[in-house]
Amino acid sequence: MEQIFQPTNQQPHFPPPMNRQTLRVLLVEDDEDDFFIVDDLLSDIQDTNYELTWVNSYNRAVKIIYQEVFDVCLVDYRLGDKTGLDLLAEIKENGCDIPVILLTGMSDRQVDLAAMQAGAADFLVKGKIDAQVIERAIRYAIERTRLIKALNDLAIRDDLTGLYNRREMKRLMDEEIERYQRYGHPLSLTLLDIDHFKRVNDTYGHPVGDQVLNKLAQIIRESIRSVDRPIRYGGEEFAIILPETPEHEAYKVAERLRENVATGEFVCELKDETLESILITISLGIAELPGDAAHPKALVNAADQALYSAKNNGRNQTKVYREIDQKTKPVSSP
Repeated sequence: MEQIFQPTNQQPHFPPPMNRQTLRVLLVEDDEDDFFIVDDLLSDIQDTNYELTWVNSYNRAVKIIYQEVFDVCLVDYRLGDKTGLDLLAEIKENGCDIPVILLTGMSDRQVDLAAMQAGAADFLVKGKIDAQVIERAIRYAIERTRLIKALNDLAIRDDLTGLYNRREMKRLMDEEIERYQRYGHPLSLTLLDIDHFKRVNDTYGHPVGDQVLNKLAQIIRESIRSVDRPIRYGGEEFAIILPETPEHEAYKVAERLRENVATGEFVCELKDETLESILITISLGIAELPGDAAHPKALVNAADQALYSAKNNGRNQTKVYREIDQKTKPVSSP
């Protein structure tokens, strides 16, 4: 029988001090005695309040990990016909980055090595764990995960705007192409850039131009859906990958973004520390896979042609690839 258990002390409960940190811990353990041992160890730690949730099966663990937010997960190595390594592999494959500490009843160098290779933050042997050991392991696991995420963000994020960078765009495109090939759902790509951005830099200087780019990135994040992937493609040009989205739906997202930019306030600090509101508009081009292209490079080229068509036809508008004149590729103007 599957269980979820959140222990309550029989002693009077007093709220933790205001400066006492609370961490949510998930314990995946099929032995009730081991659950009580972990609960007691966490209760002995003075400076942190641990909110412990216990599940006693692999399947229940998979469900609750995606339903709730935990700071760390303690997982028994043996979970019926599966192992803690199986659980770790499954949640990582689905993009979950919760730090996992593996627990086992015996010291085994091969299991220890396999746990580290699989991405476990630590490996603890039952019977050799005290409050100090488990506290150190939890704090190390959380900090290790934070540092890894920070390093990954440096590699995949644009320094200025915090959006995905062009290198990460290729990986995201490959990921979405694979999803398209598996399920057959359409994939749309939007390319956009700032109208007359050179004038902003020439008039106010590049620091103000950077402020405009940052503000635009913020509006992009606020205007698109949570499933969409915003990218700084280069300079004043941006891209948005819209998974499982046909062209007409991508157009609605693009138009919402365009209107939000045109009506938004780009208040920038000038060299003399005065503030000035700058009028900004954007042009956008949209292409869809498979309707407009058969592979990622062709999809980018199609969206690029639609973007240039929008700019050459007056700017501050959205164009879709299949609506533009295919006989003549639009020529960009500054």
